[in-house]
Parts: sequence; structure tokens; C-alpha cells
Amino acid sequence: MRRTCIGMSGISQLHLGGGTPTFFSDEELAELLNTLDAEIGLQSQAECSIEIDPRTVDNTRLTNIRRMGFDRISLGVQGSRSQGPGRHPPHPA
Repeated sequence: MRRTCIGMSGISQLHLGGGTPTFFSDEELAELLNTLDAEIGLQSQAECSIEIDPRTVDNTRLTNIRRMGFDRISLGVQGSRSQGPGRHPPHPA
């Protein structure tokens, strides 16, 4: 939908979740944002957040995500098993 069809002044908040957005390459993620901006519009002060899978990011990726305009990230919990690298046992109740 184009913004003229729906009468919007642009998106003020954008939240990409589920952990899967960071399975996109930086180029694919930038293309998604550019398409949303072109078709609907992102307000200049839009709040943009993204959930990331910590297994798919490094410092360079975090820098690129910030440059794309994301100002908030959340870390997705991808499993609850206590075995495996980087996993911690659950806290006792």
C-alpha cells in the first residue's frame, strides 16, 4: 500500500521481531527498510527496533544495524536446553 492510498503521514514506530530479521543480509534488511520508506514512509524520528538472534551478529553487524536507523535491539532467546555452547542452565525456581 502506498501512503497516499491509506492517508498516513508515515510510520512512527517499526518493530521487527522473531529473531529472523537478522537472518537477512545487511543488503536485504536495508532493501526492506528502503521499500517500506518508499511505499509507506518512515517519519524522520521514527522509533525502530529489531530483535536479533545473538548467534547471527557481531560488532560489525550491530554497527550496520545502527546505521540503518535501528535505535533499539532485543536479544531473542532461541532455545531453553541447558547443553551446548553458550547456553546456561536454567535458574532453579
